[in-house]
Amino acid sequence: MNKEEKNHFLKNVLTIFSGTTIAQIINLSAIIILQRYFYSPEEYAPFRLFFEFAAVFSSISALRLESGLILERVDRRALSLLRICLRYSLIISLIGGITFTFYFINEIKVFQYEWLLLVLMPFAIFANGIIQISRQFFTRSKHFLTITTSRVIHSTTGSISQIITGLLNFNFIGLIVGRLIGLFSCNLNYIRKFFQNYEWVRKNKVLEKELIQKHKNFIWF
Repeated sequence: MNKEEKNHFLKNVLTIFSGTTIAQIINLSAIIILQRYFYSPEEYAPFRLFFEFAAVFSSISALRLESGLILERVDRRALSLLRICLRYSLIISLIGGITFTFYFINEIKVFQYEWLLLVLMPFAIFANGIIQISRQFFTRSKHFLTITTSRVIHSTTGSISQIITGLLNFNFIGLIVGRLIGLFSCNLNYIRKFFQNYEWVRKNKVLEKELIQKHKNFIWF
């Protein structure tokens, strides 16, 4: 690794580290404000349960095929694999939403009979899944600044939204809605950056089948 490559590597590391640090500071500051002035520990319980459930499905929403995005050097192949990941993510989000119905009914007192959560769950899984896919895709193209800014946008919009819902006297639903606003704001930034640099590809069944076969080990291991 020559001097120029080392400098470029250090710059990328610093970019990611600084973005992560800023995002964590924003989140920590928001939590202090929210817990001190708006929400009790009891109200955080259903909020955490909701997103812990969402995390289980979003972690496998693309069947982990997004890990293969970094390995594809040709844009056309990477874009086709991205298409596959998004399709699976949508399907898993719907399955997760249906599964959550049974979990919700079992824990209905914890969730305070807030049936709106049944509608919000698929969106939470999908939004989380898109972020995971996008990070892998933009890591492949070394757009680390995009990843960093998206993290900061996620933390900033989510924290502000949660504080606003607290001011409006929402119950724990305000925490969930605020987090979702942060997730979708992050996704919008990824979408904007995507269309600034790429064009969407048409469906190619033969290529998609080949890509699934190539990266099938990510599904099972």
